[in-house]
Amino acid sequence: MFRAGVGAALTVTAMLAAPPVGAFREVHAQERAPRAWSQPPRPTSRDYPRAALHQNISGWADIRCTLINSPTPSACVIENEIPVGHSFGEAAMRVVSRARLNTAAIRPEKIGTTYVVRVPFQA
Repeated sequence: MFRAGVGAALTVTAMLAAPPVGAFREVHAQERAPRAWSQPPRPTSRDYPRAALHQNISGWADIRCTLINSPTPSACVIENEIPVGHSFGEAAMRVVSRARLNTAAIRPEKIGTTYVVRVPFQA
């Protein structure tokens, strides 16, 4: 059975190492920003890569985006996906593209920095 990981793990970090699930740290300041999302990234059963689901494979992907003064995540790219070759990166990109940032929580000095969103998929 598919579980979307209701607390869509959101991680903002400058390192490639796997940060703790649920952490949100800005790249340069390492500050918590609990109200950063007005609509957090939440995977649904439709987002799960079909082949991975049928093979009962869990995974995750990190998506790096640039912070702009807009609710829509910008200039996002797949930074990492585990396991490789199961389309978790593409699925996570769809999830992040639906998410919305709370622009009132964006500090002007953070515009232009990057952040990483970790999207987990559990079979």
